[in-house]
Amino acid sequence: MDFYSRSFRSAKGESYNRWSKKRRWKLKGPSFIQVTISNLKVRILNERKVRVTFRQKYRSDRYRDQTRKALVLQKEQGGWKILQEISNAS
Repeated sequence: MDFYSRSFRSAKGESYNRWSKKRRWKLKGPSFIQVTISNLKVRILNERKVRVTFRQKYRSDRYRDQTRKALVLQKEQGGWKILQEISNAS
């Protein structure tokens, strides 16, 4: 969760605090999680923001999928943080 900006908004418009509570609960369930990424591309939006797109394969003992993802990262004090996350992005 430390990789997410406190300004993060979920695709459903939830605040970081509301979204992170749900996310933490979901991540506690599986006994293992394996994530593989490929086709990574980075586009510079400005000196403080980049958009990263990639194909993600997610697998756990409870769920698996493959999807295209896009992350908008923002340079903040302490490093780059995820500001926005979009699944099935082109």
